[in-house]
Amino acid sequence: MIPIRPLRLFTPQGQIAPGPFLVSGILLFLVKNNVDRWAAAYVGSQFEIVDYFSSGIRSLPVKDPWALTFLAAWAVPFAWMGVCLCVKRLRDARLPLWFVVLFFVPFVNLLFFLVLTIVRSRAGADGGKTSETEDPDPGVVRPAWIAVLVAALSGVLIVLLANGVLATYGFGLFYGTPFFVGLLAAAIDSWNVERPFRRSMSVALAANGLIALVLLAFALEGALCLVMAAPLAVPLAALGAAVGRLVTPRRLTPAQAHAFLLVFSIGTPAGATLEASRAAAPDLRLVETSLDVRASDEAVFDQVVTFDRLEAPKEWLFRLGVAYPTHATIDGAGVGATRRCHFSTGTFVEPIEVWDRPRRLAFKVSSNPDPLREWSPWGAIRPAHVMSAFSSERGEFSIETVPGGSTLLIGRTWYRHNLFPQWYWGELTDVMIHAIHRRVLDHIRRRAEAAMGSPQHPGGRE
Repeated sequence: MIPIRPLRLFTPQGQIAPGPFLVSGILLFLVKNNVDRWAAAYVGSQFEIVDYFSSGIRSLPVKDPWALTFLAAWAVPFAWMGVCLCVKRLRDARLPLWFVVLFFVPFVNLLFFLVLTIVRSRAGADGGKTSETEDPDPGVVRPAWIAVLVAALSGVLIVLLANGVLATYGFGLFYGTPFFVGLLAAAIDSWNVERPFRRSMSVALAANGLIALVLLAFALEGALCLVMAAPLAVPLAALGAAVGRLVTPRRLTPAQAHAFLLVFSIGTPAGATLEASRAAAPDLRLVETSLDVRASDEAVFDQVVTFDRLEAPKEWLFRLGVAYPTHATIDGAGVGATRRCHFSTGTFVEPIEVWDRPRRLAFKVSSNPDPLREWSPWGAIRPAHVMSAFSSERGEFSIETVPGGSTLLIGRTWYRHNLFPQWYWGELTDVMIHAIHRRVLDHIRRRAEAAMGSPQHPGGRE
């Protein structure tokens, strides 16, 4: 159990070991960040972690001086406690105390905290005792938690750069980060001693898992998207662990090992930056779903234009937070009318472009709601990708008469999203849109068949 005495956080006297320093810093930041978010939300604004490293609360209304005064006053004791913690840690590590000025330099302070977390305790002013956290054989046997912590903190910095500064969700984030974090964790853990491959895998996965916990704890991401990213992250972390075992002084010269780590450390964020600067527009994707309806095309068209409220979803996808349709309304009739398809997260606004009764109803989409509702221990959150990654551009219902007196109802959606790799995120999104289509088309089928007095059936195809 790491002893943390709250009252000693306000004094710069004494020393603090890496473990208590890390735990104290995380707890203080967790409290401050969430109070800042709640205060900003109270006045109708939004606060993100990257605001600590730029210009403050970007969208907080200037006309609300009370909110600004509260946030400024609230920051003072936390800034003082941060300075006290850093001074103690510098003293414990026998580093110059004036380094504490780095606490106030944006982004540099993150690297400063990382160094203070991993640098070892040295003989203090108490007569030469060393910290209980110090390893008996420095530089040879390092605890696994050091490898996990250093790799995870490095990964968090890359995530903050990619999402908060570059606003990109691409290969650098979903490929580069889990690979680099796994590589770094395994390399640190096996730097001067042979480790079983199972252990290298464990520290690589643990470091990536810690990143997920940090993103969840600080309301940067929700559980649903973290789960969806896991099938990409896990094998890449394992691959990184395998490479990390090779770039150590046991298999290379020390200079070569350090050079490899330096290349990966610089290359991962540099690659994300280059990707953001040369990002191409995502391709337009089409999702098409169809089913047979035992009703006339006229009866089907009536249900396509508007439909009443659907029952609560039973599908696991929607119950996990993916947005689902509830009902549809329309203002007017014919080309120029505005259809509104209401979802659990908001409303798609759909100006009608083709009104070919009873064959086709086509529309563009002028407004998109959030594609999902993230789960977080802090309640409703809206990460950047939720608000901007997905964009439906147009859709249509097509109705075709088939032999035997049935009608083929087809729903189509054209959309874009800026999550890469597209082969992975696109397929996941296609599955979600198919589920949305099926929910709507099946409801239309039941209503149209009931209106015609036809026996209902579950038949359908995609």
